[in-house]
Amino acid sequence: MNIAVAPNVSDTPHKVEYARAMRASPAVLYRAWTERLDSWFATPGSVSMKAEVGVPFFFETSFVEEEGKPAERHPHYGRFLQLEPGKLVKLAWVTGKAGTEGAETVLTIEFSPRGKGSHLRLCHNGFGTAESAAQHEAAWPLVLKHLDKVVDETETASAAPKLAGGRNIAMKVPSHQYDETVRFYREVLGMEQIEEFLPAVGFRFGANQLWIDRAPGMSQSELWLEIVTDDTKAAAARLQAEGIARCDEIEPLGESFDGFWISSPAQIIHLVDNKTGAW
Repeated sequence: MNIAVAPNVSDTPHKVEYARAMRASPAVLYRAWTERLDSWFATPGSVSMKAEVGVPFFFETSFVEEEGKPAERHPHYGRFLQLEPGKLVKLAWVTGKAGTEGAETVLTIEFSPRGKGSHLRLCHNGFGTAESAAQHEAAWPLVLKHLDKVVDETETASAAPKLAGGRNIAMKVPSHQYDETVRFYREVLGMEQIEEFLPAVGFRFGANQLWIDRAPGMSQSELWLEIVTDDTKAAAARLQAEGIARCDEIEPLGESFDGFWISSPAQIIHLVDNKTGAW
């Protein structure tokens, strides 16, 4: 697990803790804090954030404090200290005189499943004064209530993309078995060869397409499967939140290809690609 060195808050004992039930899933809430901050908290267009441990971030919030006056800008600075997709976001968090008063505080948000939604626990510590802690103790419940309102069923649906089995099956065959394997399907079984994607060698296999790929680096054959989705970015986030390992290094797909590789718990390789571009 990649964890950055956190600020030392041992000399600043003031902290805030708050917990509430949320309607959205842990995966959706994780994305809200790491990818979609400007959809519910930050001023749109102000966010500079990359969800990687140790990488600094910046964003602004703005709101009208007194009627008739322009909105006040509130810059926020920090860096990610720990990230566990679908489980935890830990940040160093710095704001100005109306917030942490320049102190580098530590904000931890934990998510756990609760029915169809989540249980969210927030801990914010390192405040230099009791007054600053009290301000945040009053503010965080309102912020999280707004998050719960904004992250509605539409957002939840976008984080739960449709996934289905694709029709493509790849058989990775060692070089010394390749020619006989192709002959087996073409001549012994008499299967119809797919002509429209030559020089790729494939056969119509019932409702599926079986592709025979030469794999010089392998000592035995493997079957690789296809998963199709309507949103590869959302699919990647969901699979990451479920702890499914990506293995993009296993075979280049090209910069323009809308997809990626994963390995199942049984170590079966799957290509996840957009169903609109699948063969």
